[in-house]
Amino acid sequence: MSVVDSYINLAGRDLQGYELGFQYRGPQTRLGRFSFGGDATHYLLRRSQTNPTTPVLDELERNGRVAWRATANLSWRKGAWGAGWFTSYFDSFVDTGAETTAQIYAALGGPDYIRAFNDNGVTRYLLLVRPAWQHNAWVSYRIERWAPAWLRGTTARLGVNNVLDTDPPLSSDQYGFRTGSANPRGRQFTLELARKF
Repeated sequence: MSVVDSYINLAGRDLQGYELGFQYRGPQTRLGRFSFGGDATHYLLRRSQTNPTTPVLDELERNGRVAWRATANLSWRKGAWGAGWFTSYFDSFVDTGAETTAQIYAALGGPDYIRAFNDNGVTRYLLLVRPAWQHNAWVSYRIERWAPAWLRGTTARLGVNNVLDTDPPLSSDQYGFRTGSANPRGRQFTLELARKF
């Protein structure tokens, strides 16, 4: 098999920022073992250039290119039981596809859902897409010795995605929200059965 691709990427992209992460697994106690962790990314700079002759554009805080994104998790295990919680955060940004004028912004009384934004040297009045929080949870049970032999070692796990049934923040994207930043499906339940052989 071979692939012939004449595409040449002449674009340039500069990213600067930092990432932080941690994970802690606690000691076994009479209440069980708790573990928690998290990670965060903070972009300080996000610029792109379509080709060497076009201007360099600042993309930070525009159209889903957020300054902050983060996750956190907490889990517990005791004997056959386990449970956990996972939270993700996607920072706010402006939507360059949803713009109004300075006059309309002033006539509306300067609402907080519109942001006067310096877009590469031009002041634009753009829709402010709110931060997105997502919470997922799960509980599991591992079937042990008391069960028939064919069930031993089976783990049942019940999960709930989008626990708070949160709608994604509105944007002018094709689906009405920024894909990759939030769950548009509402609260979902999952059931998983797994067995080691």
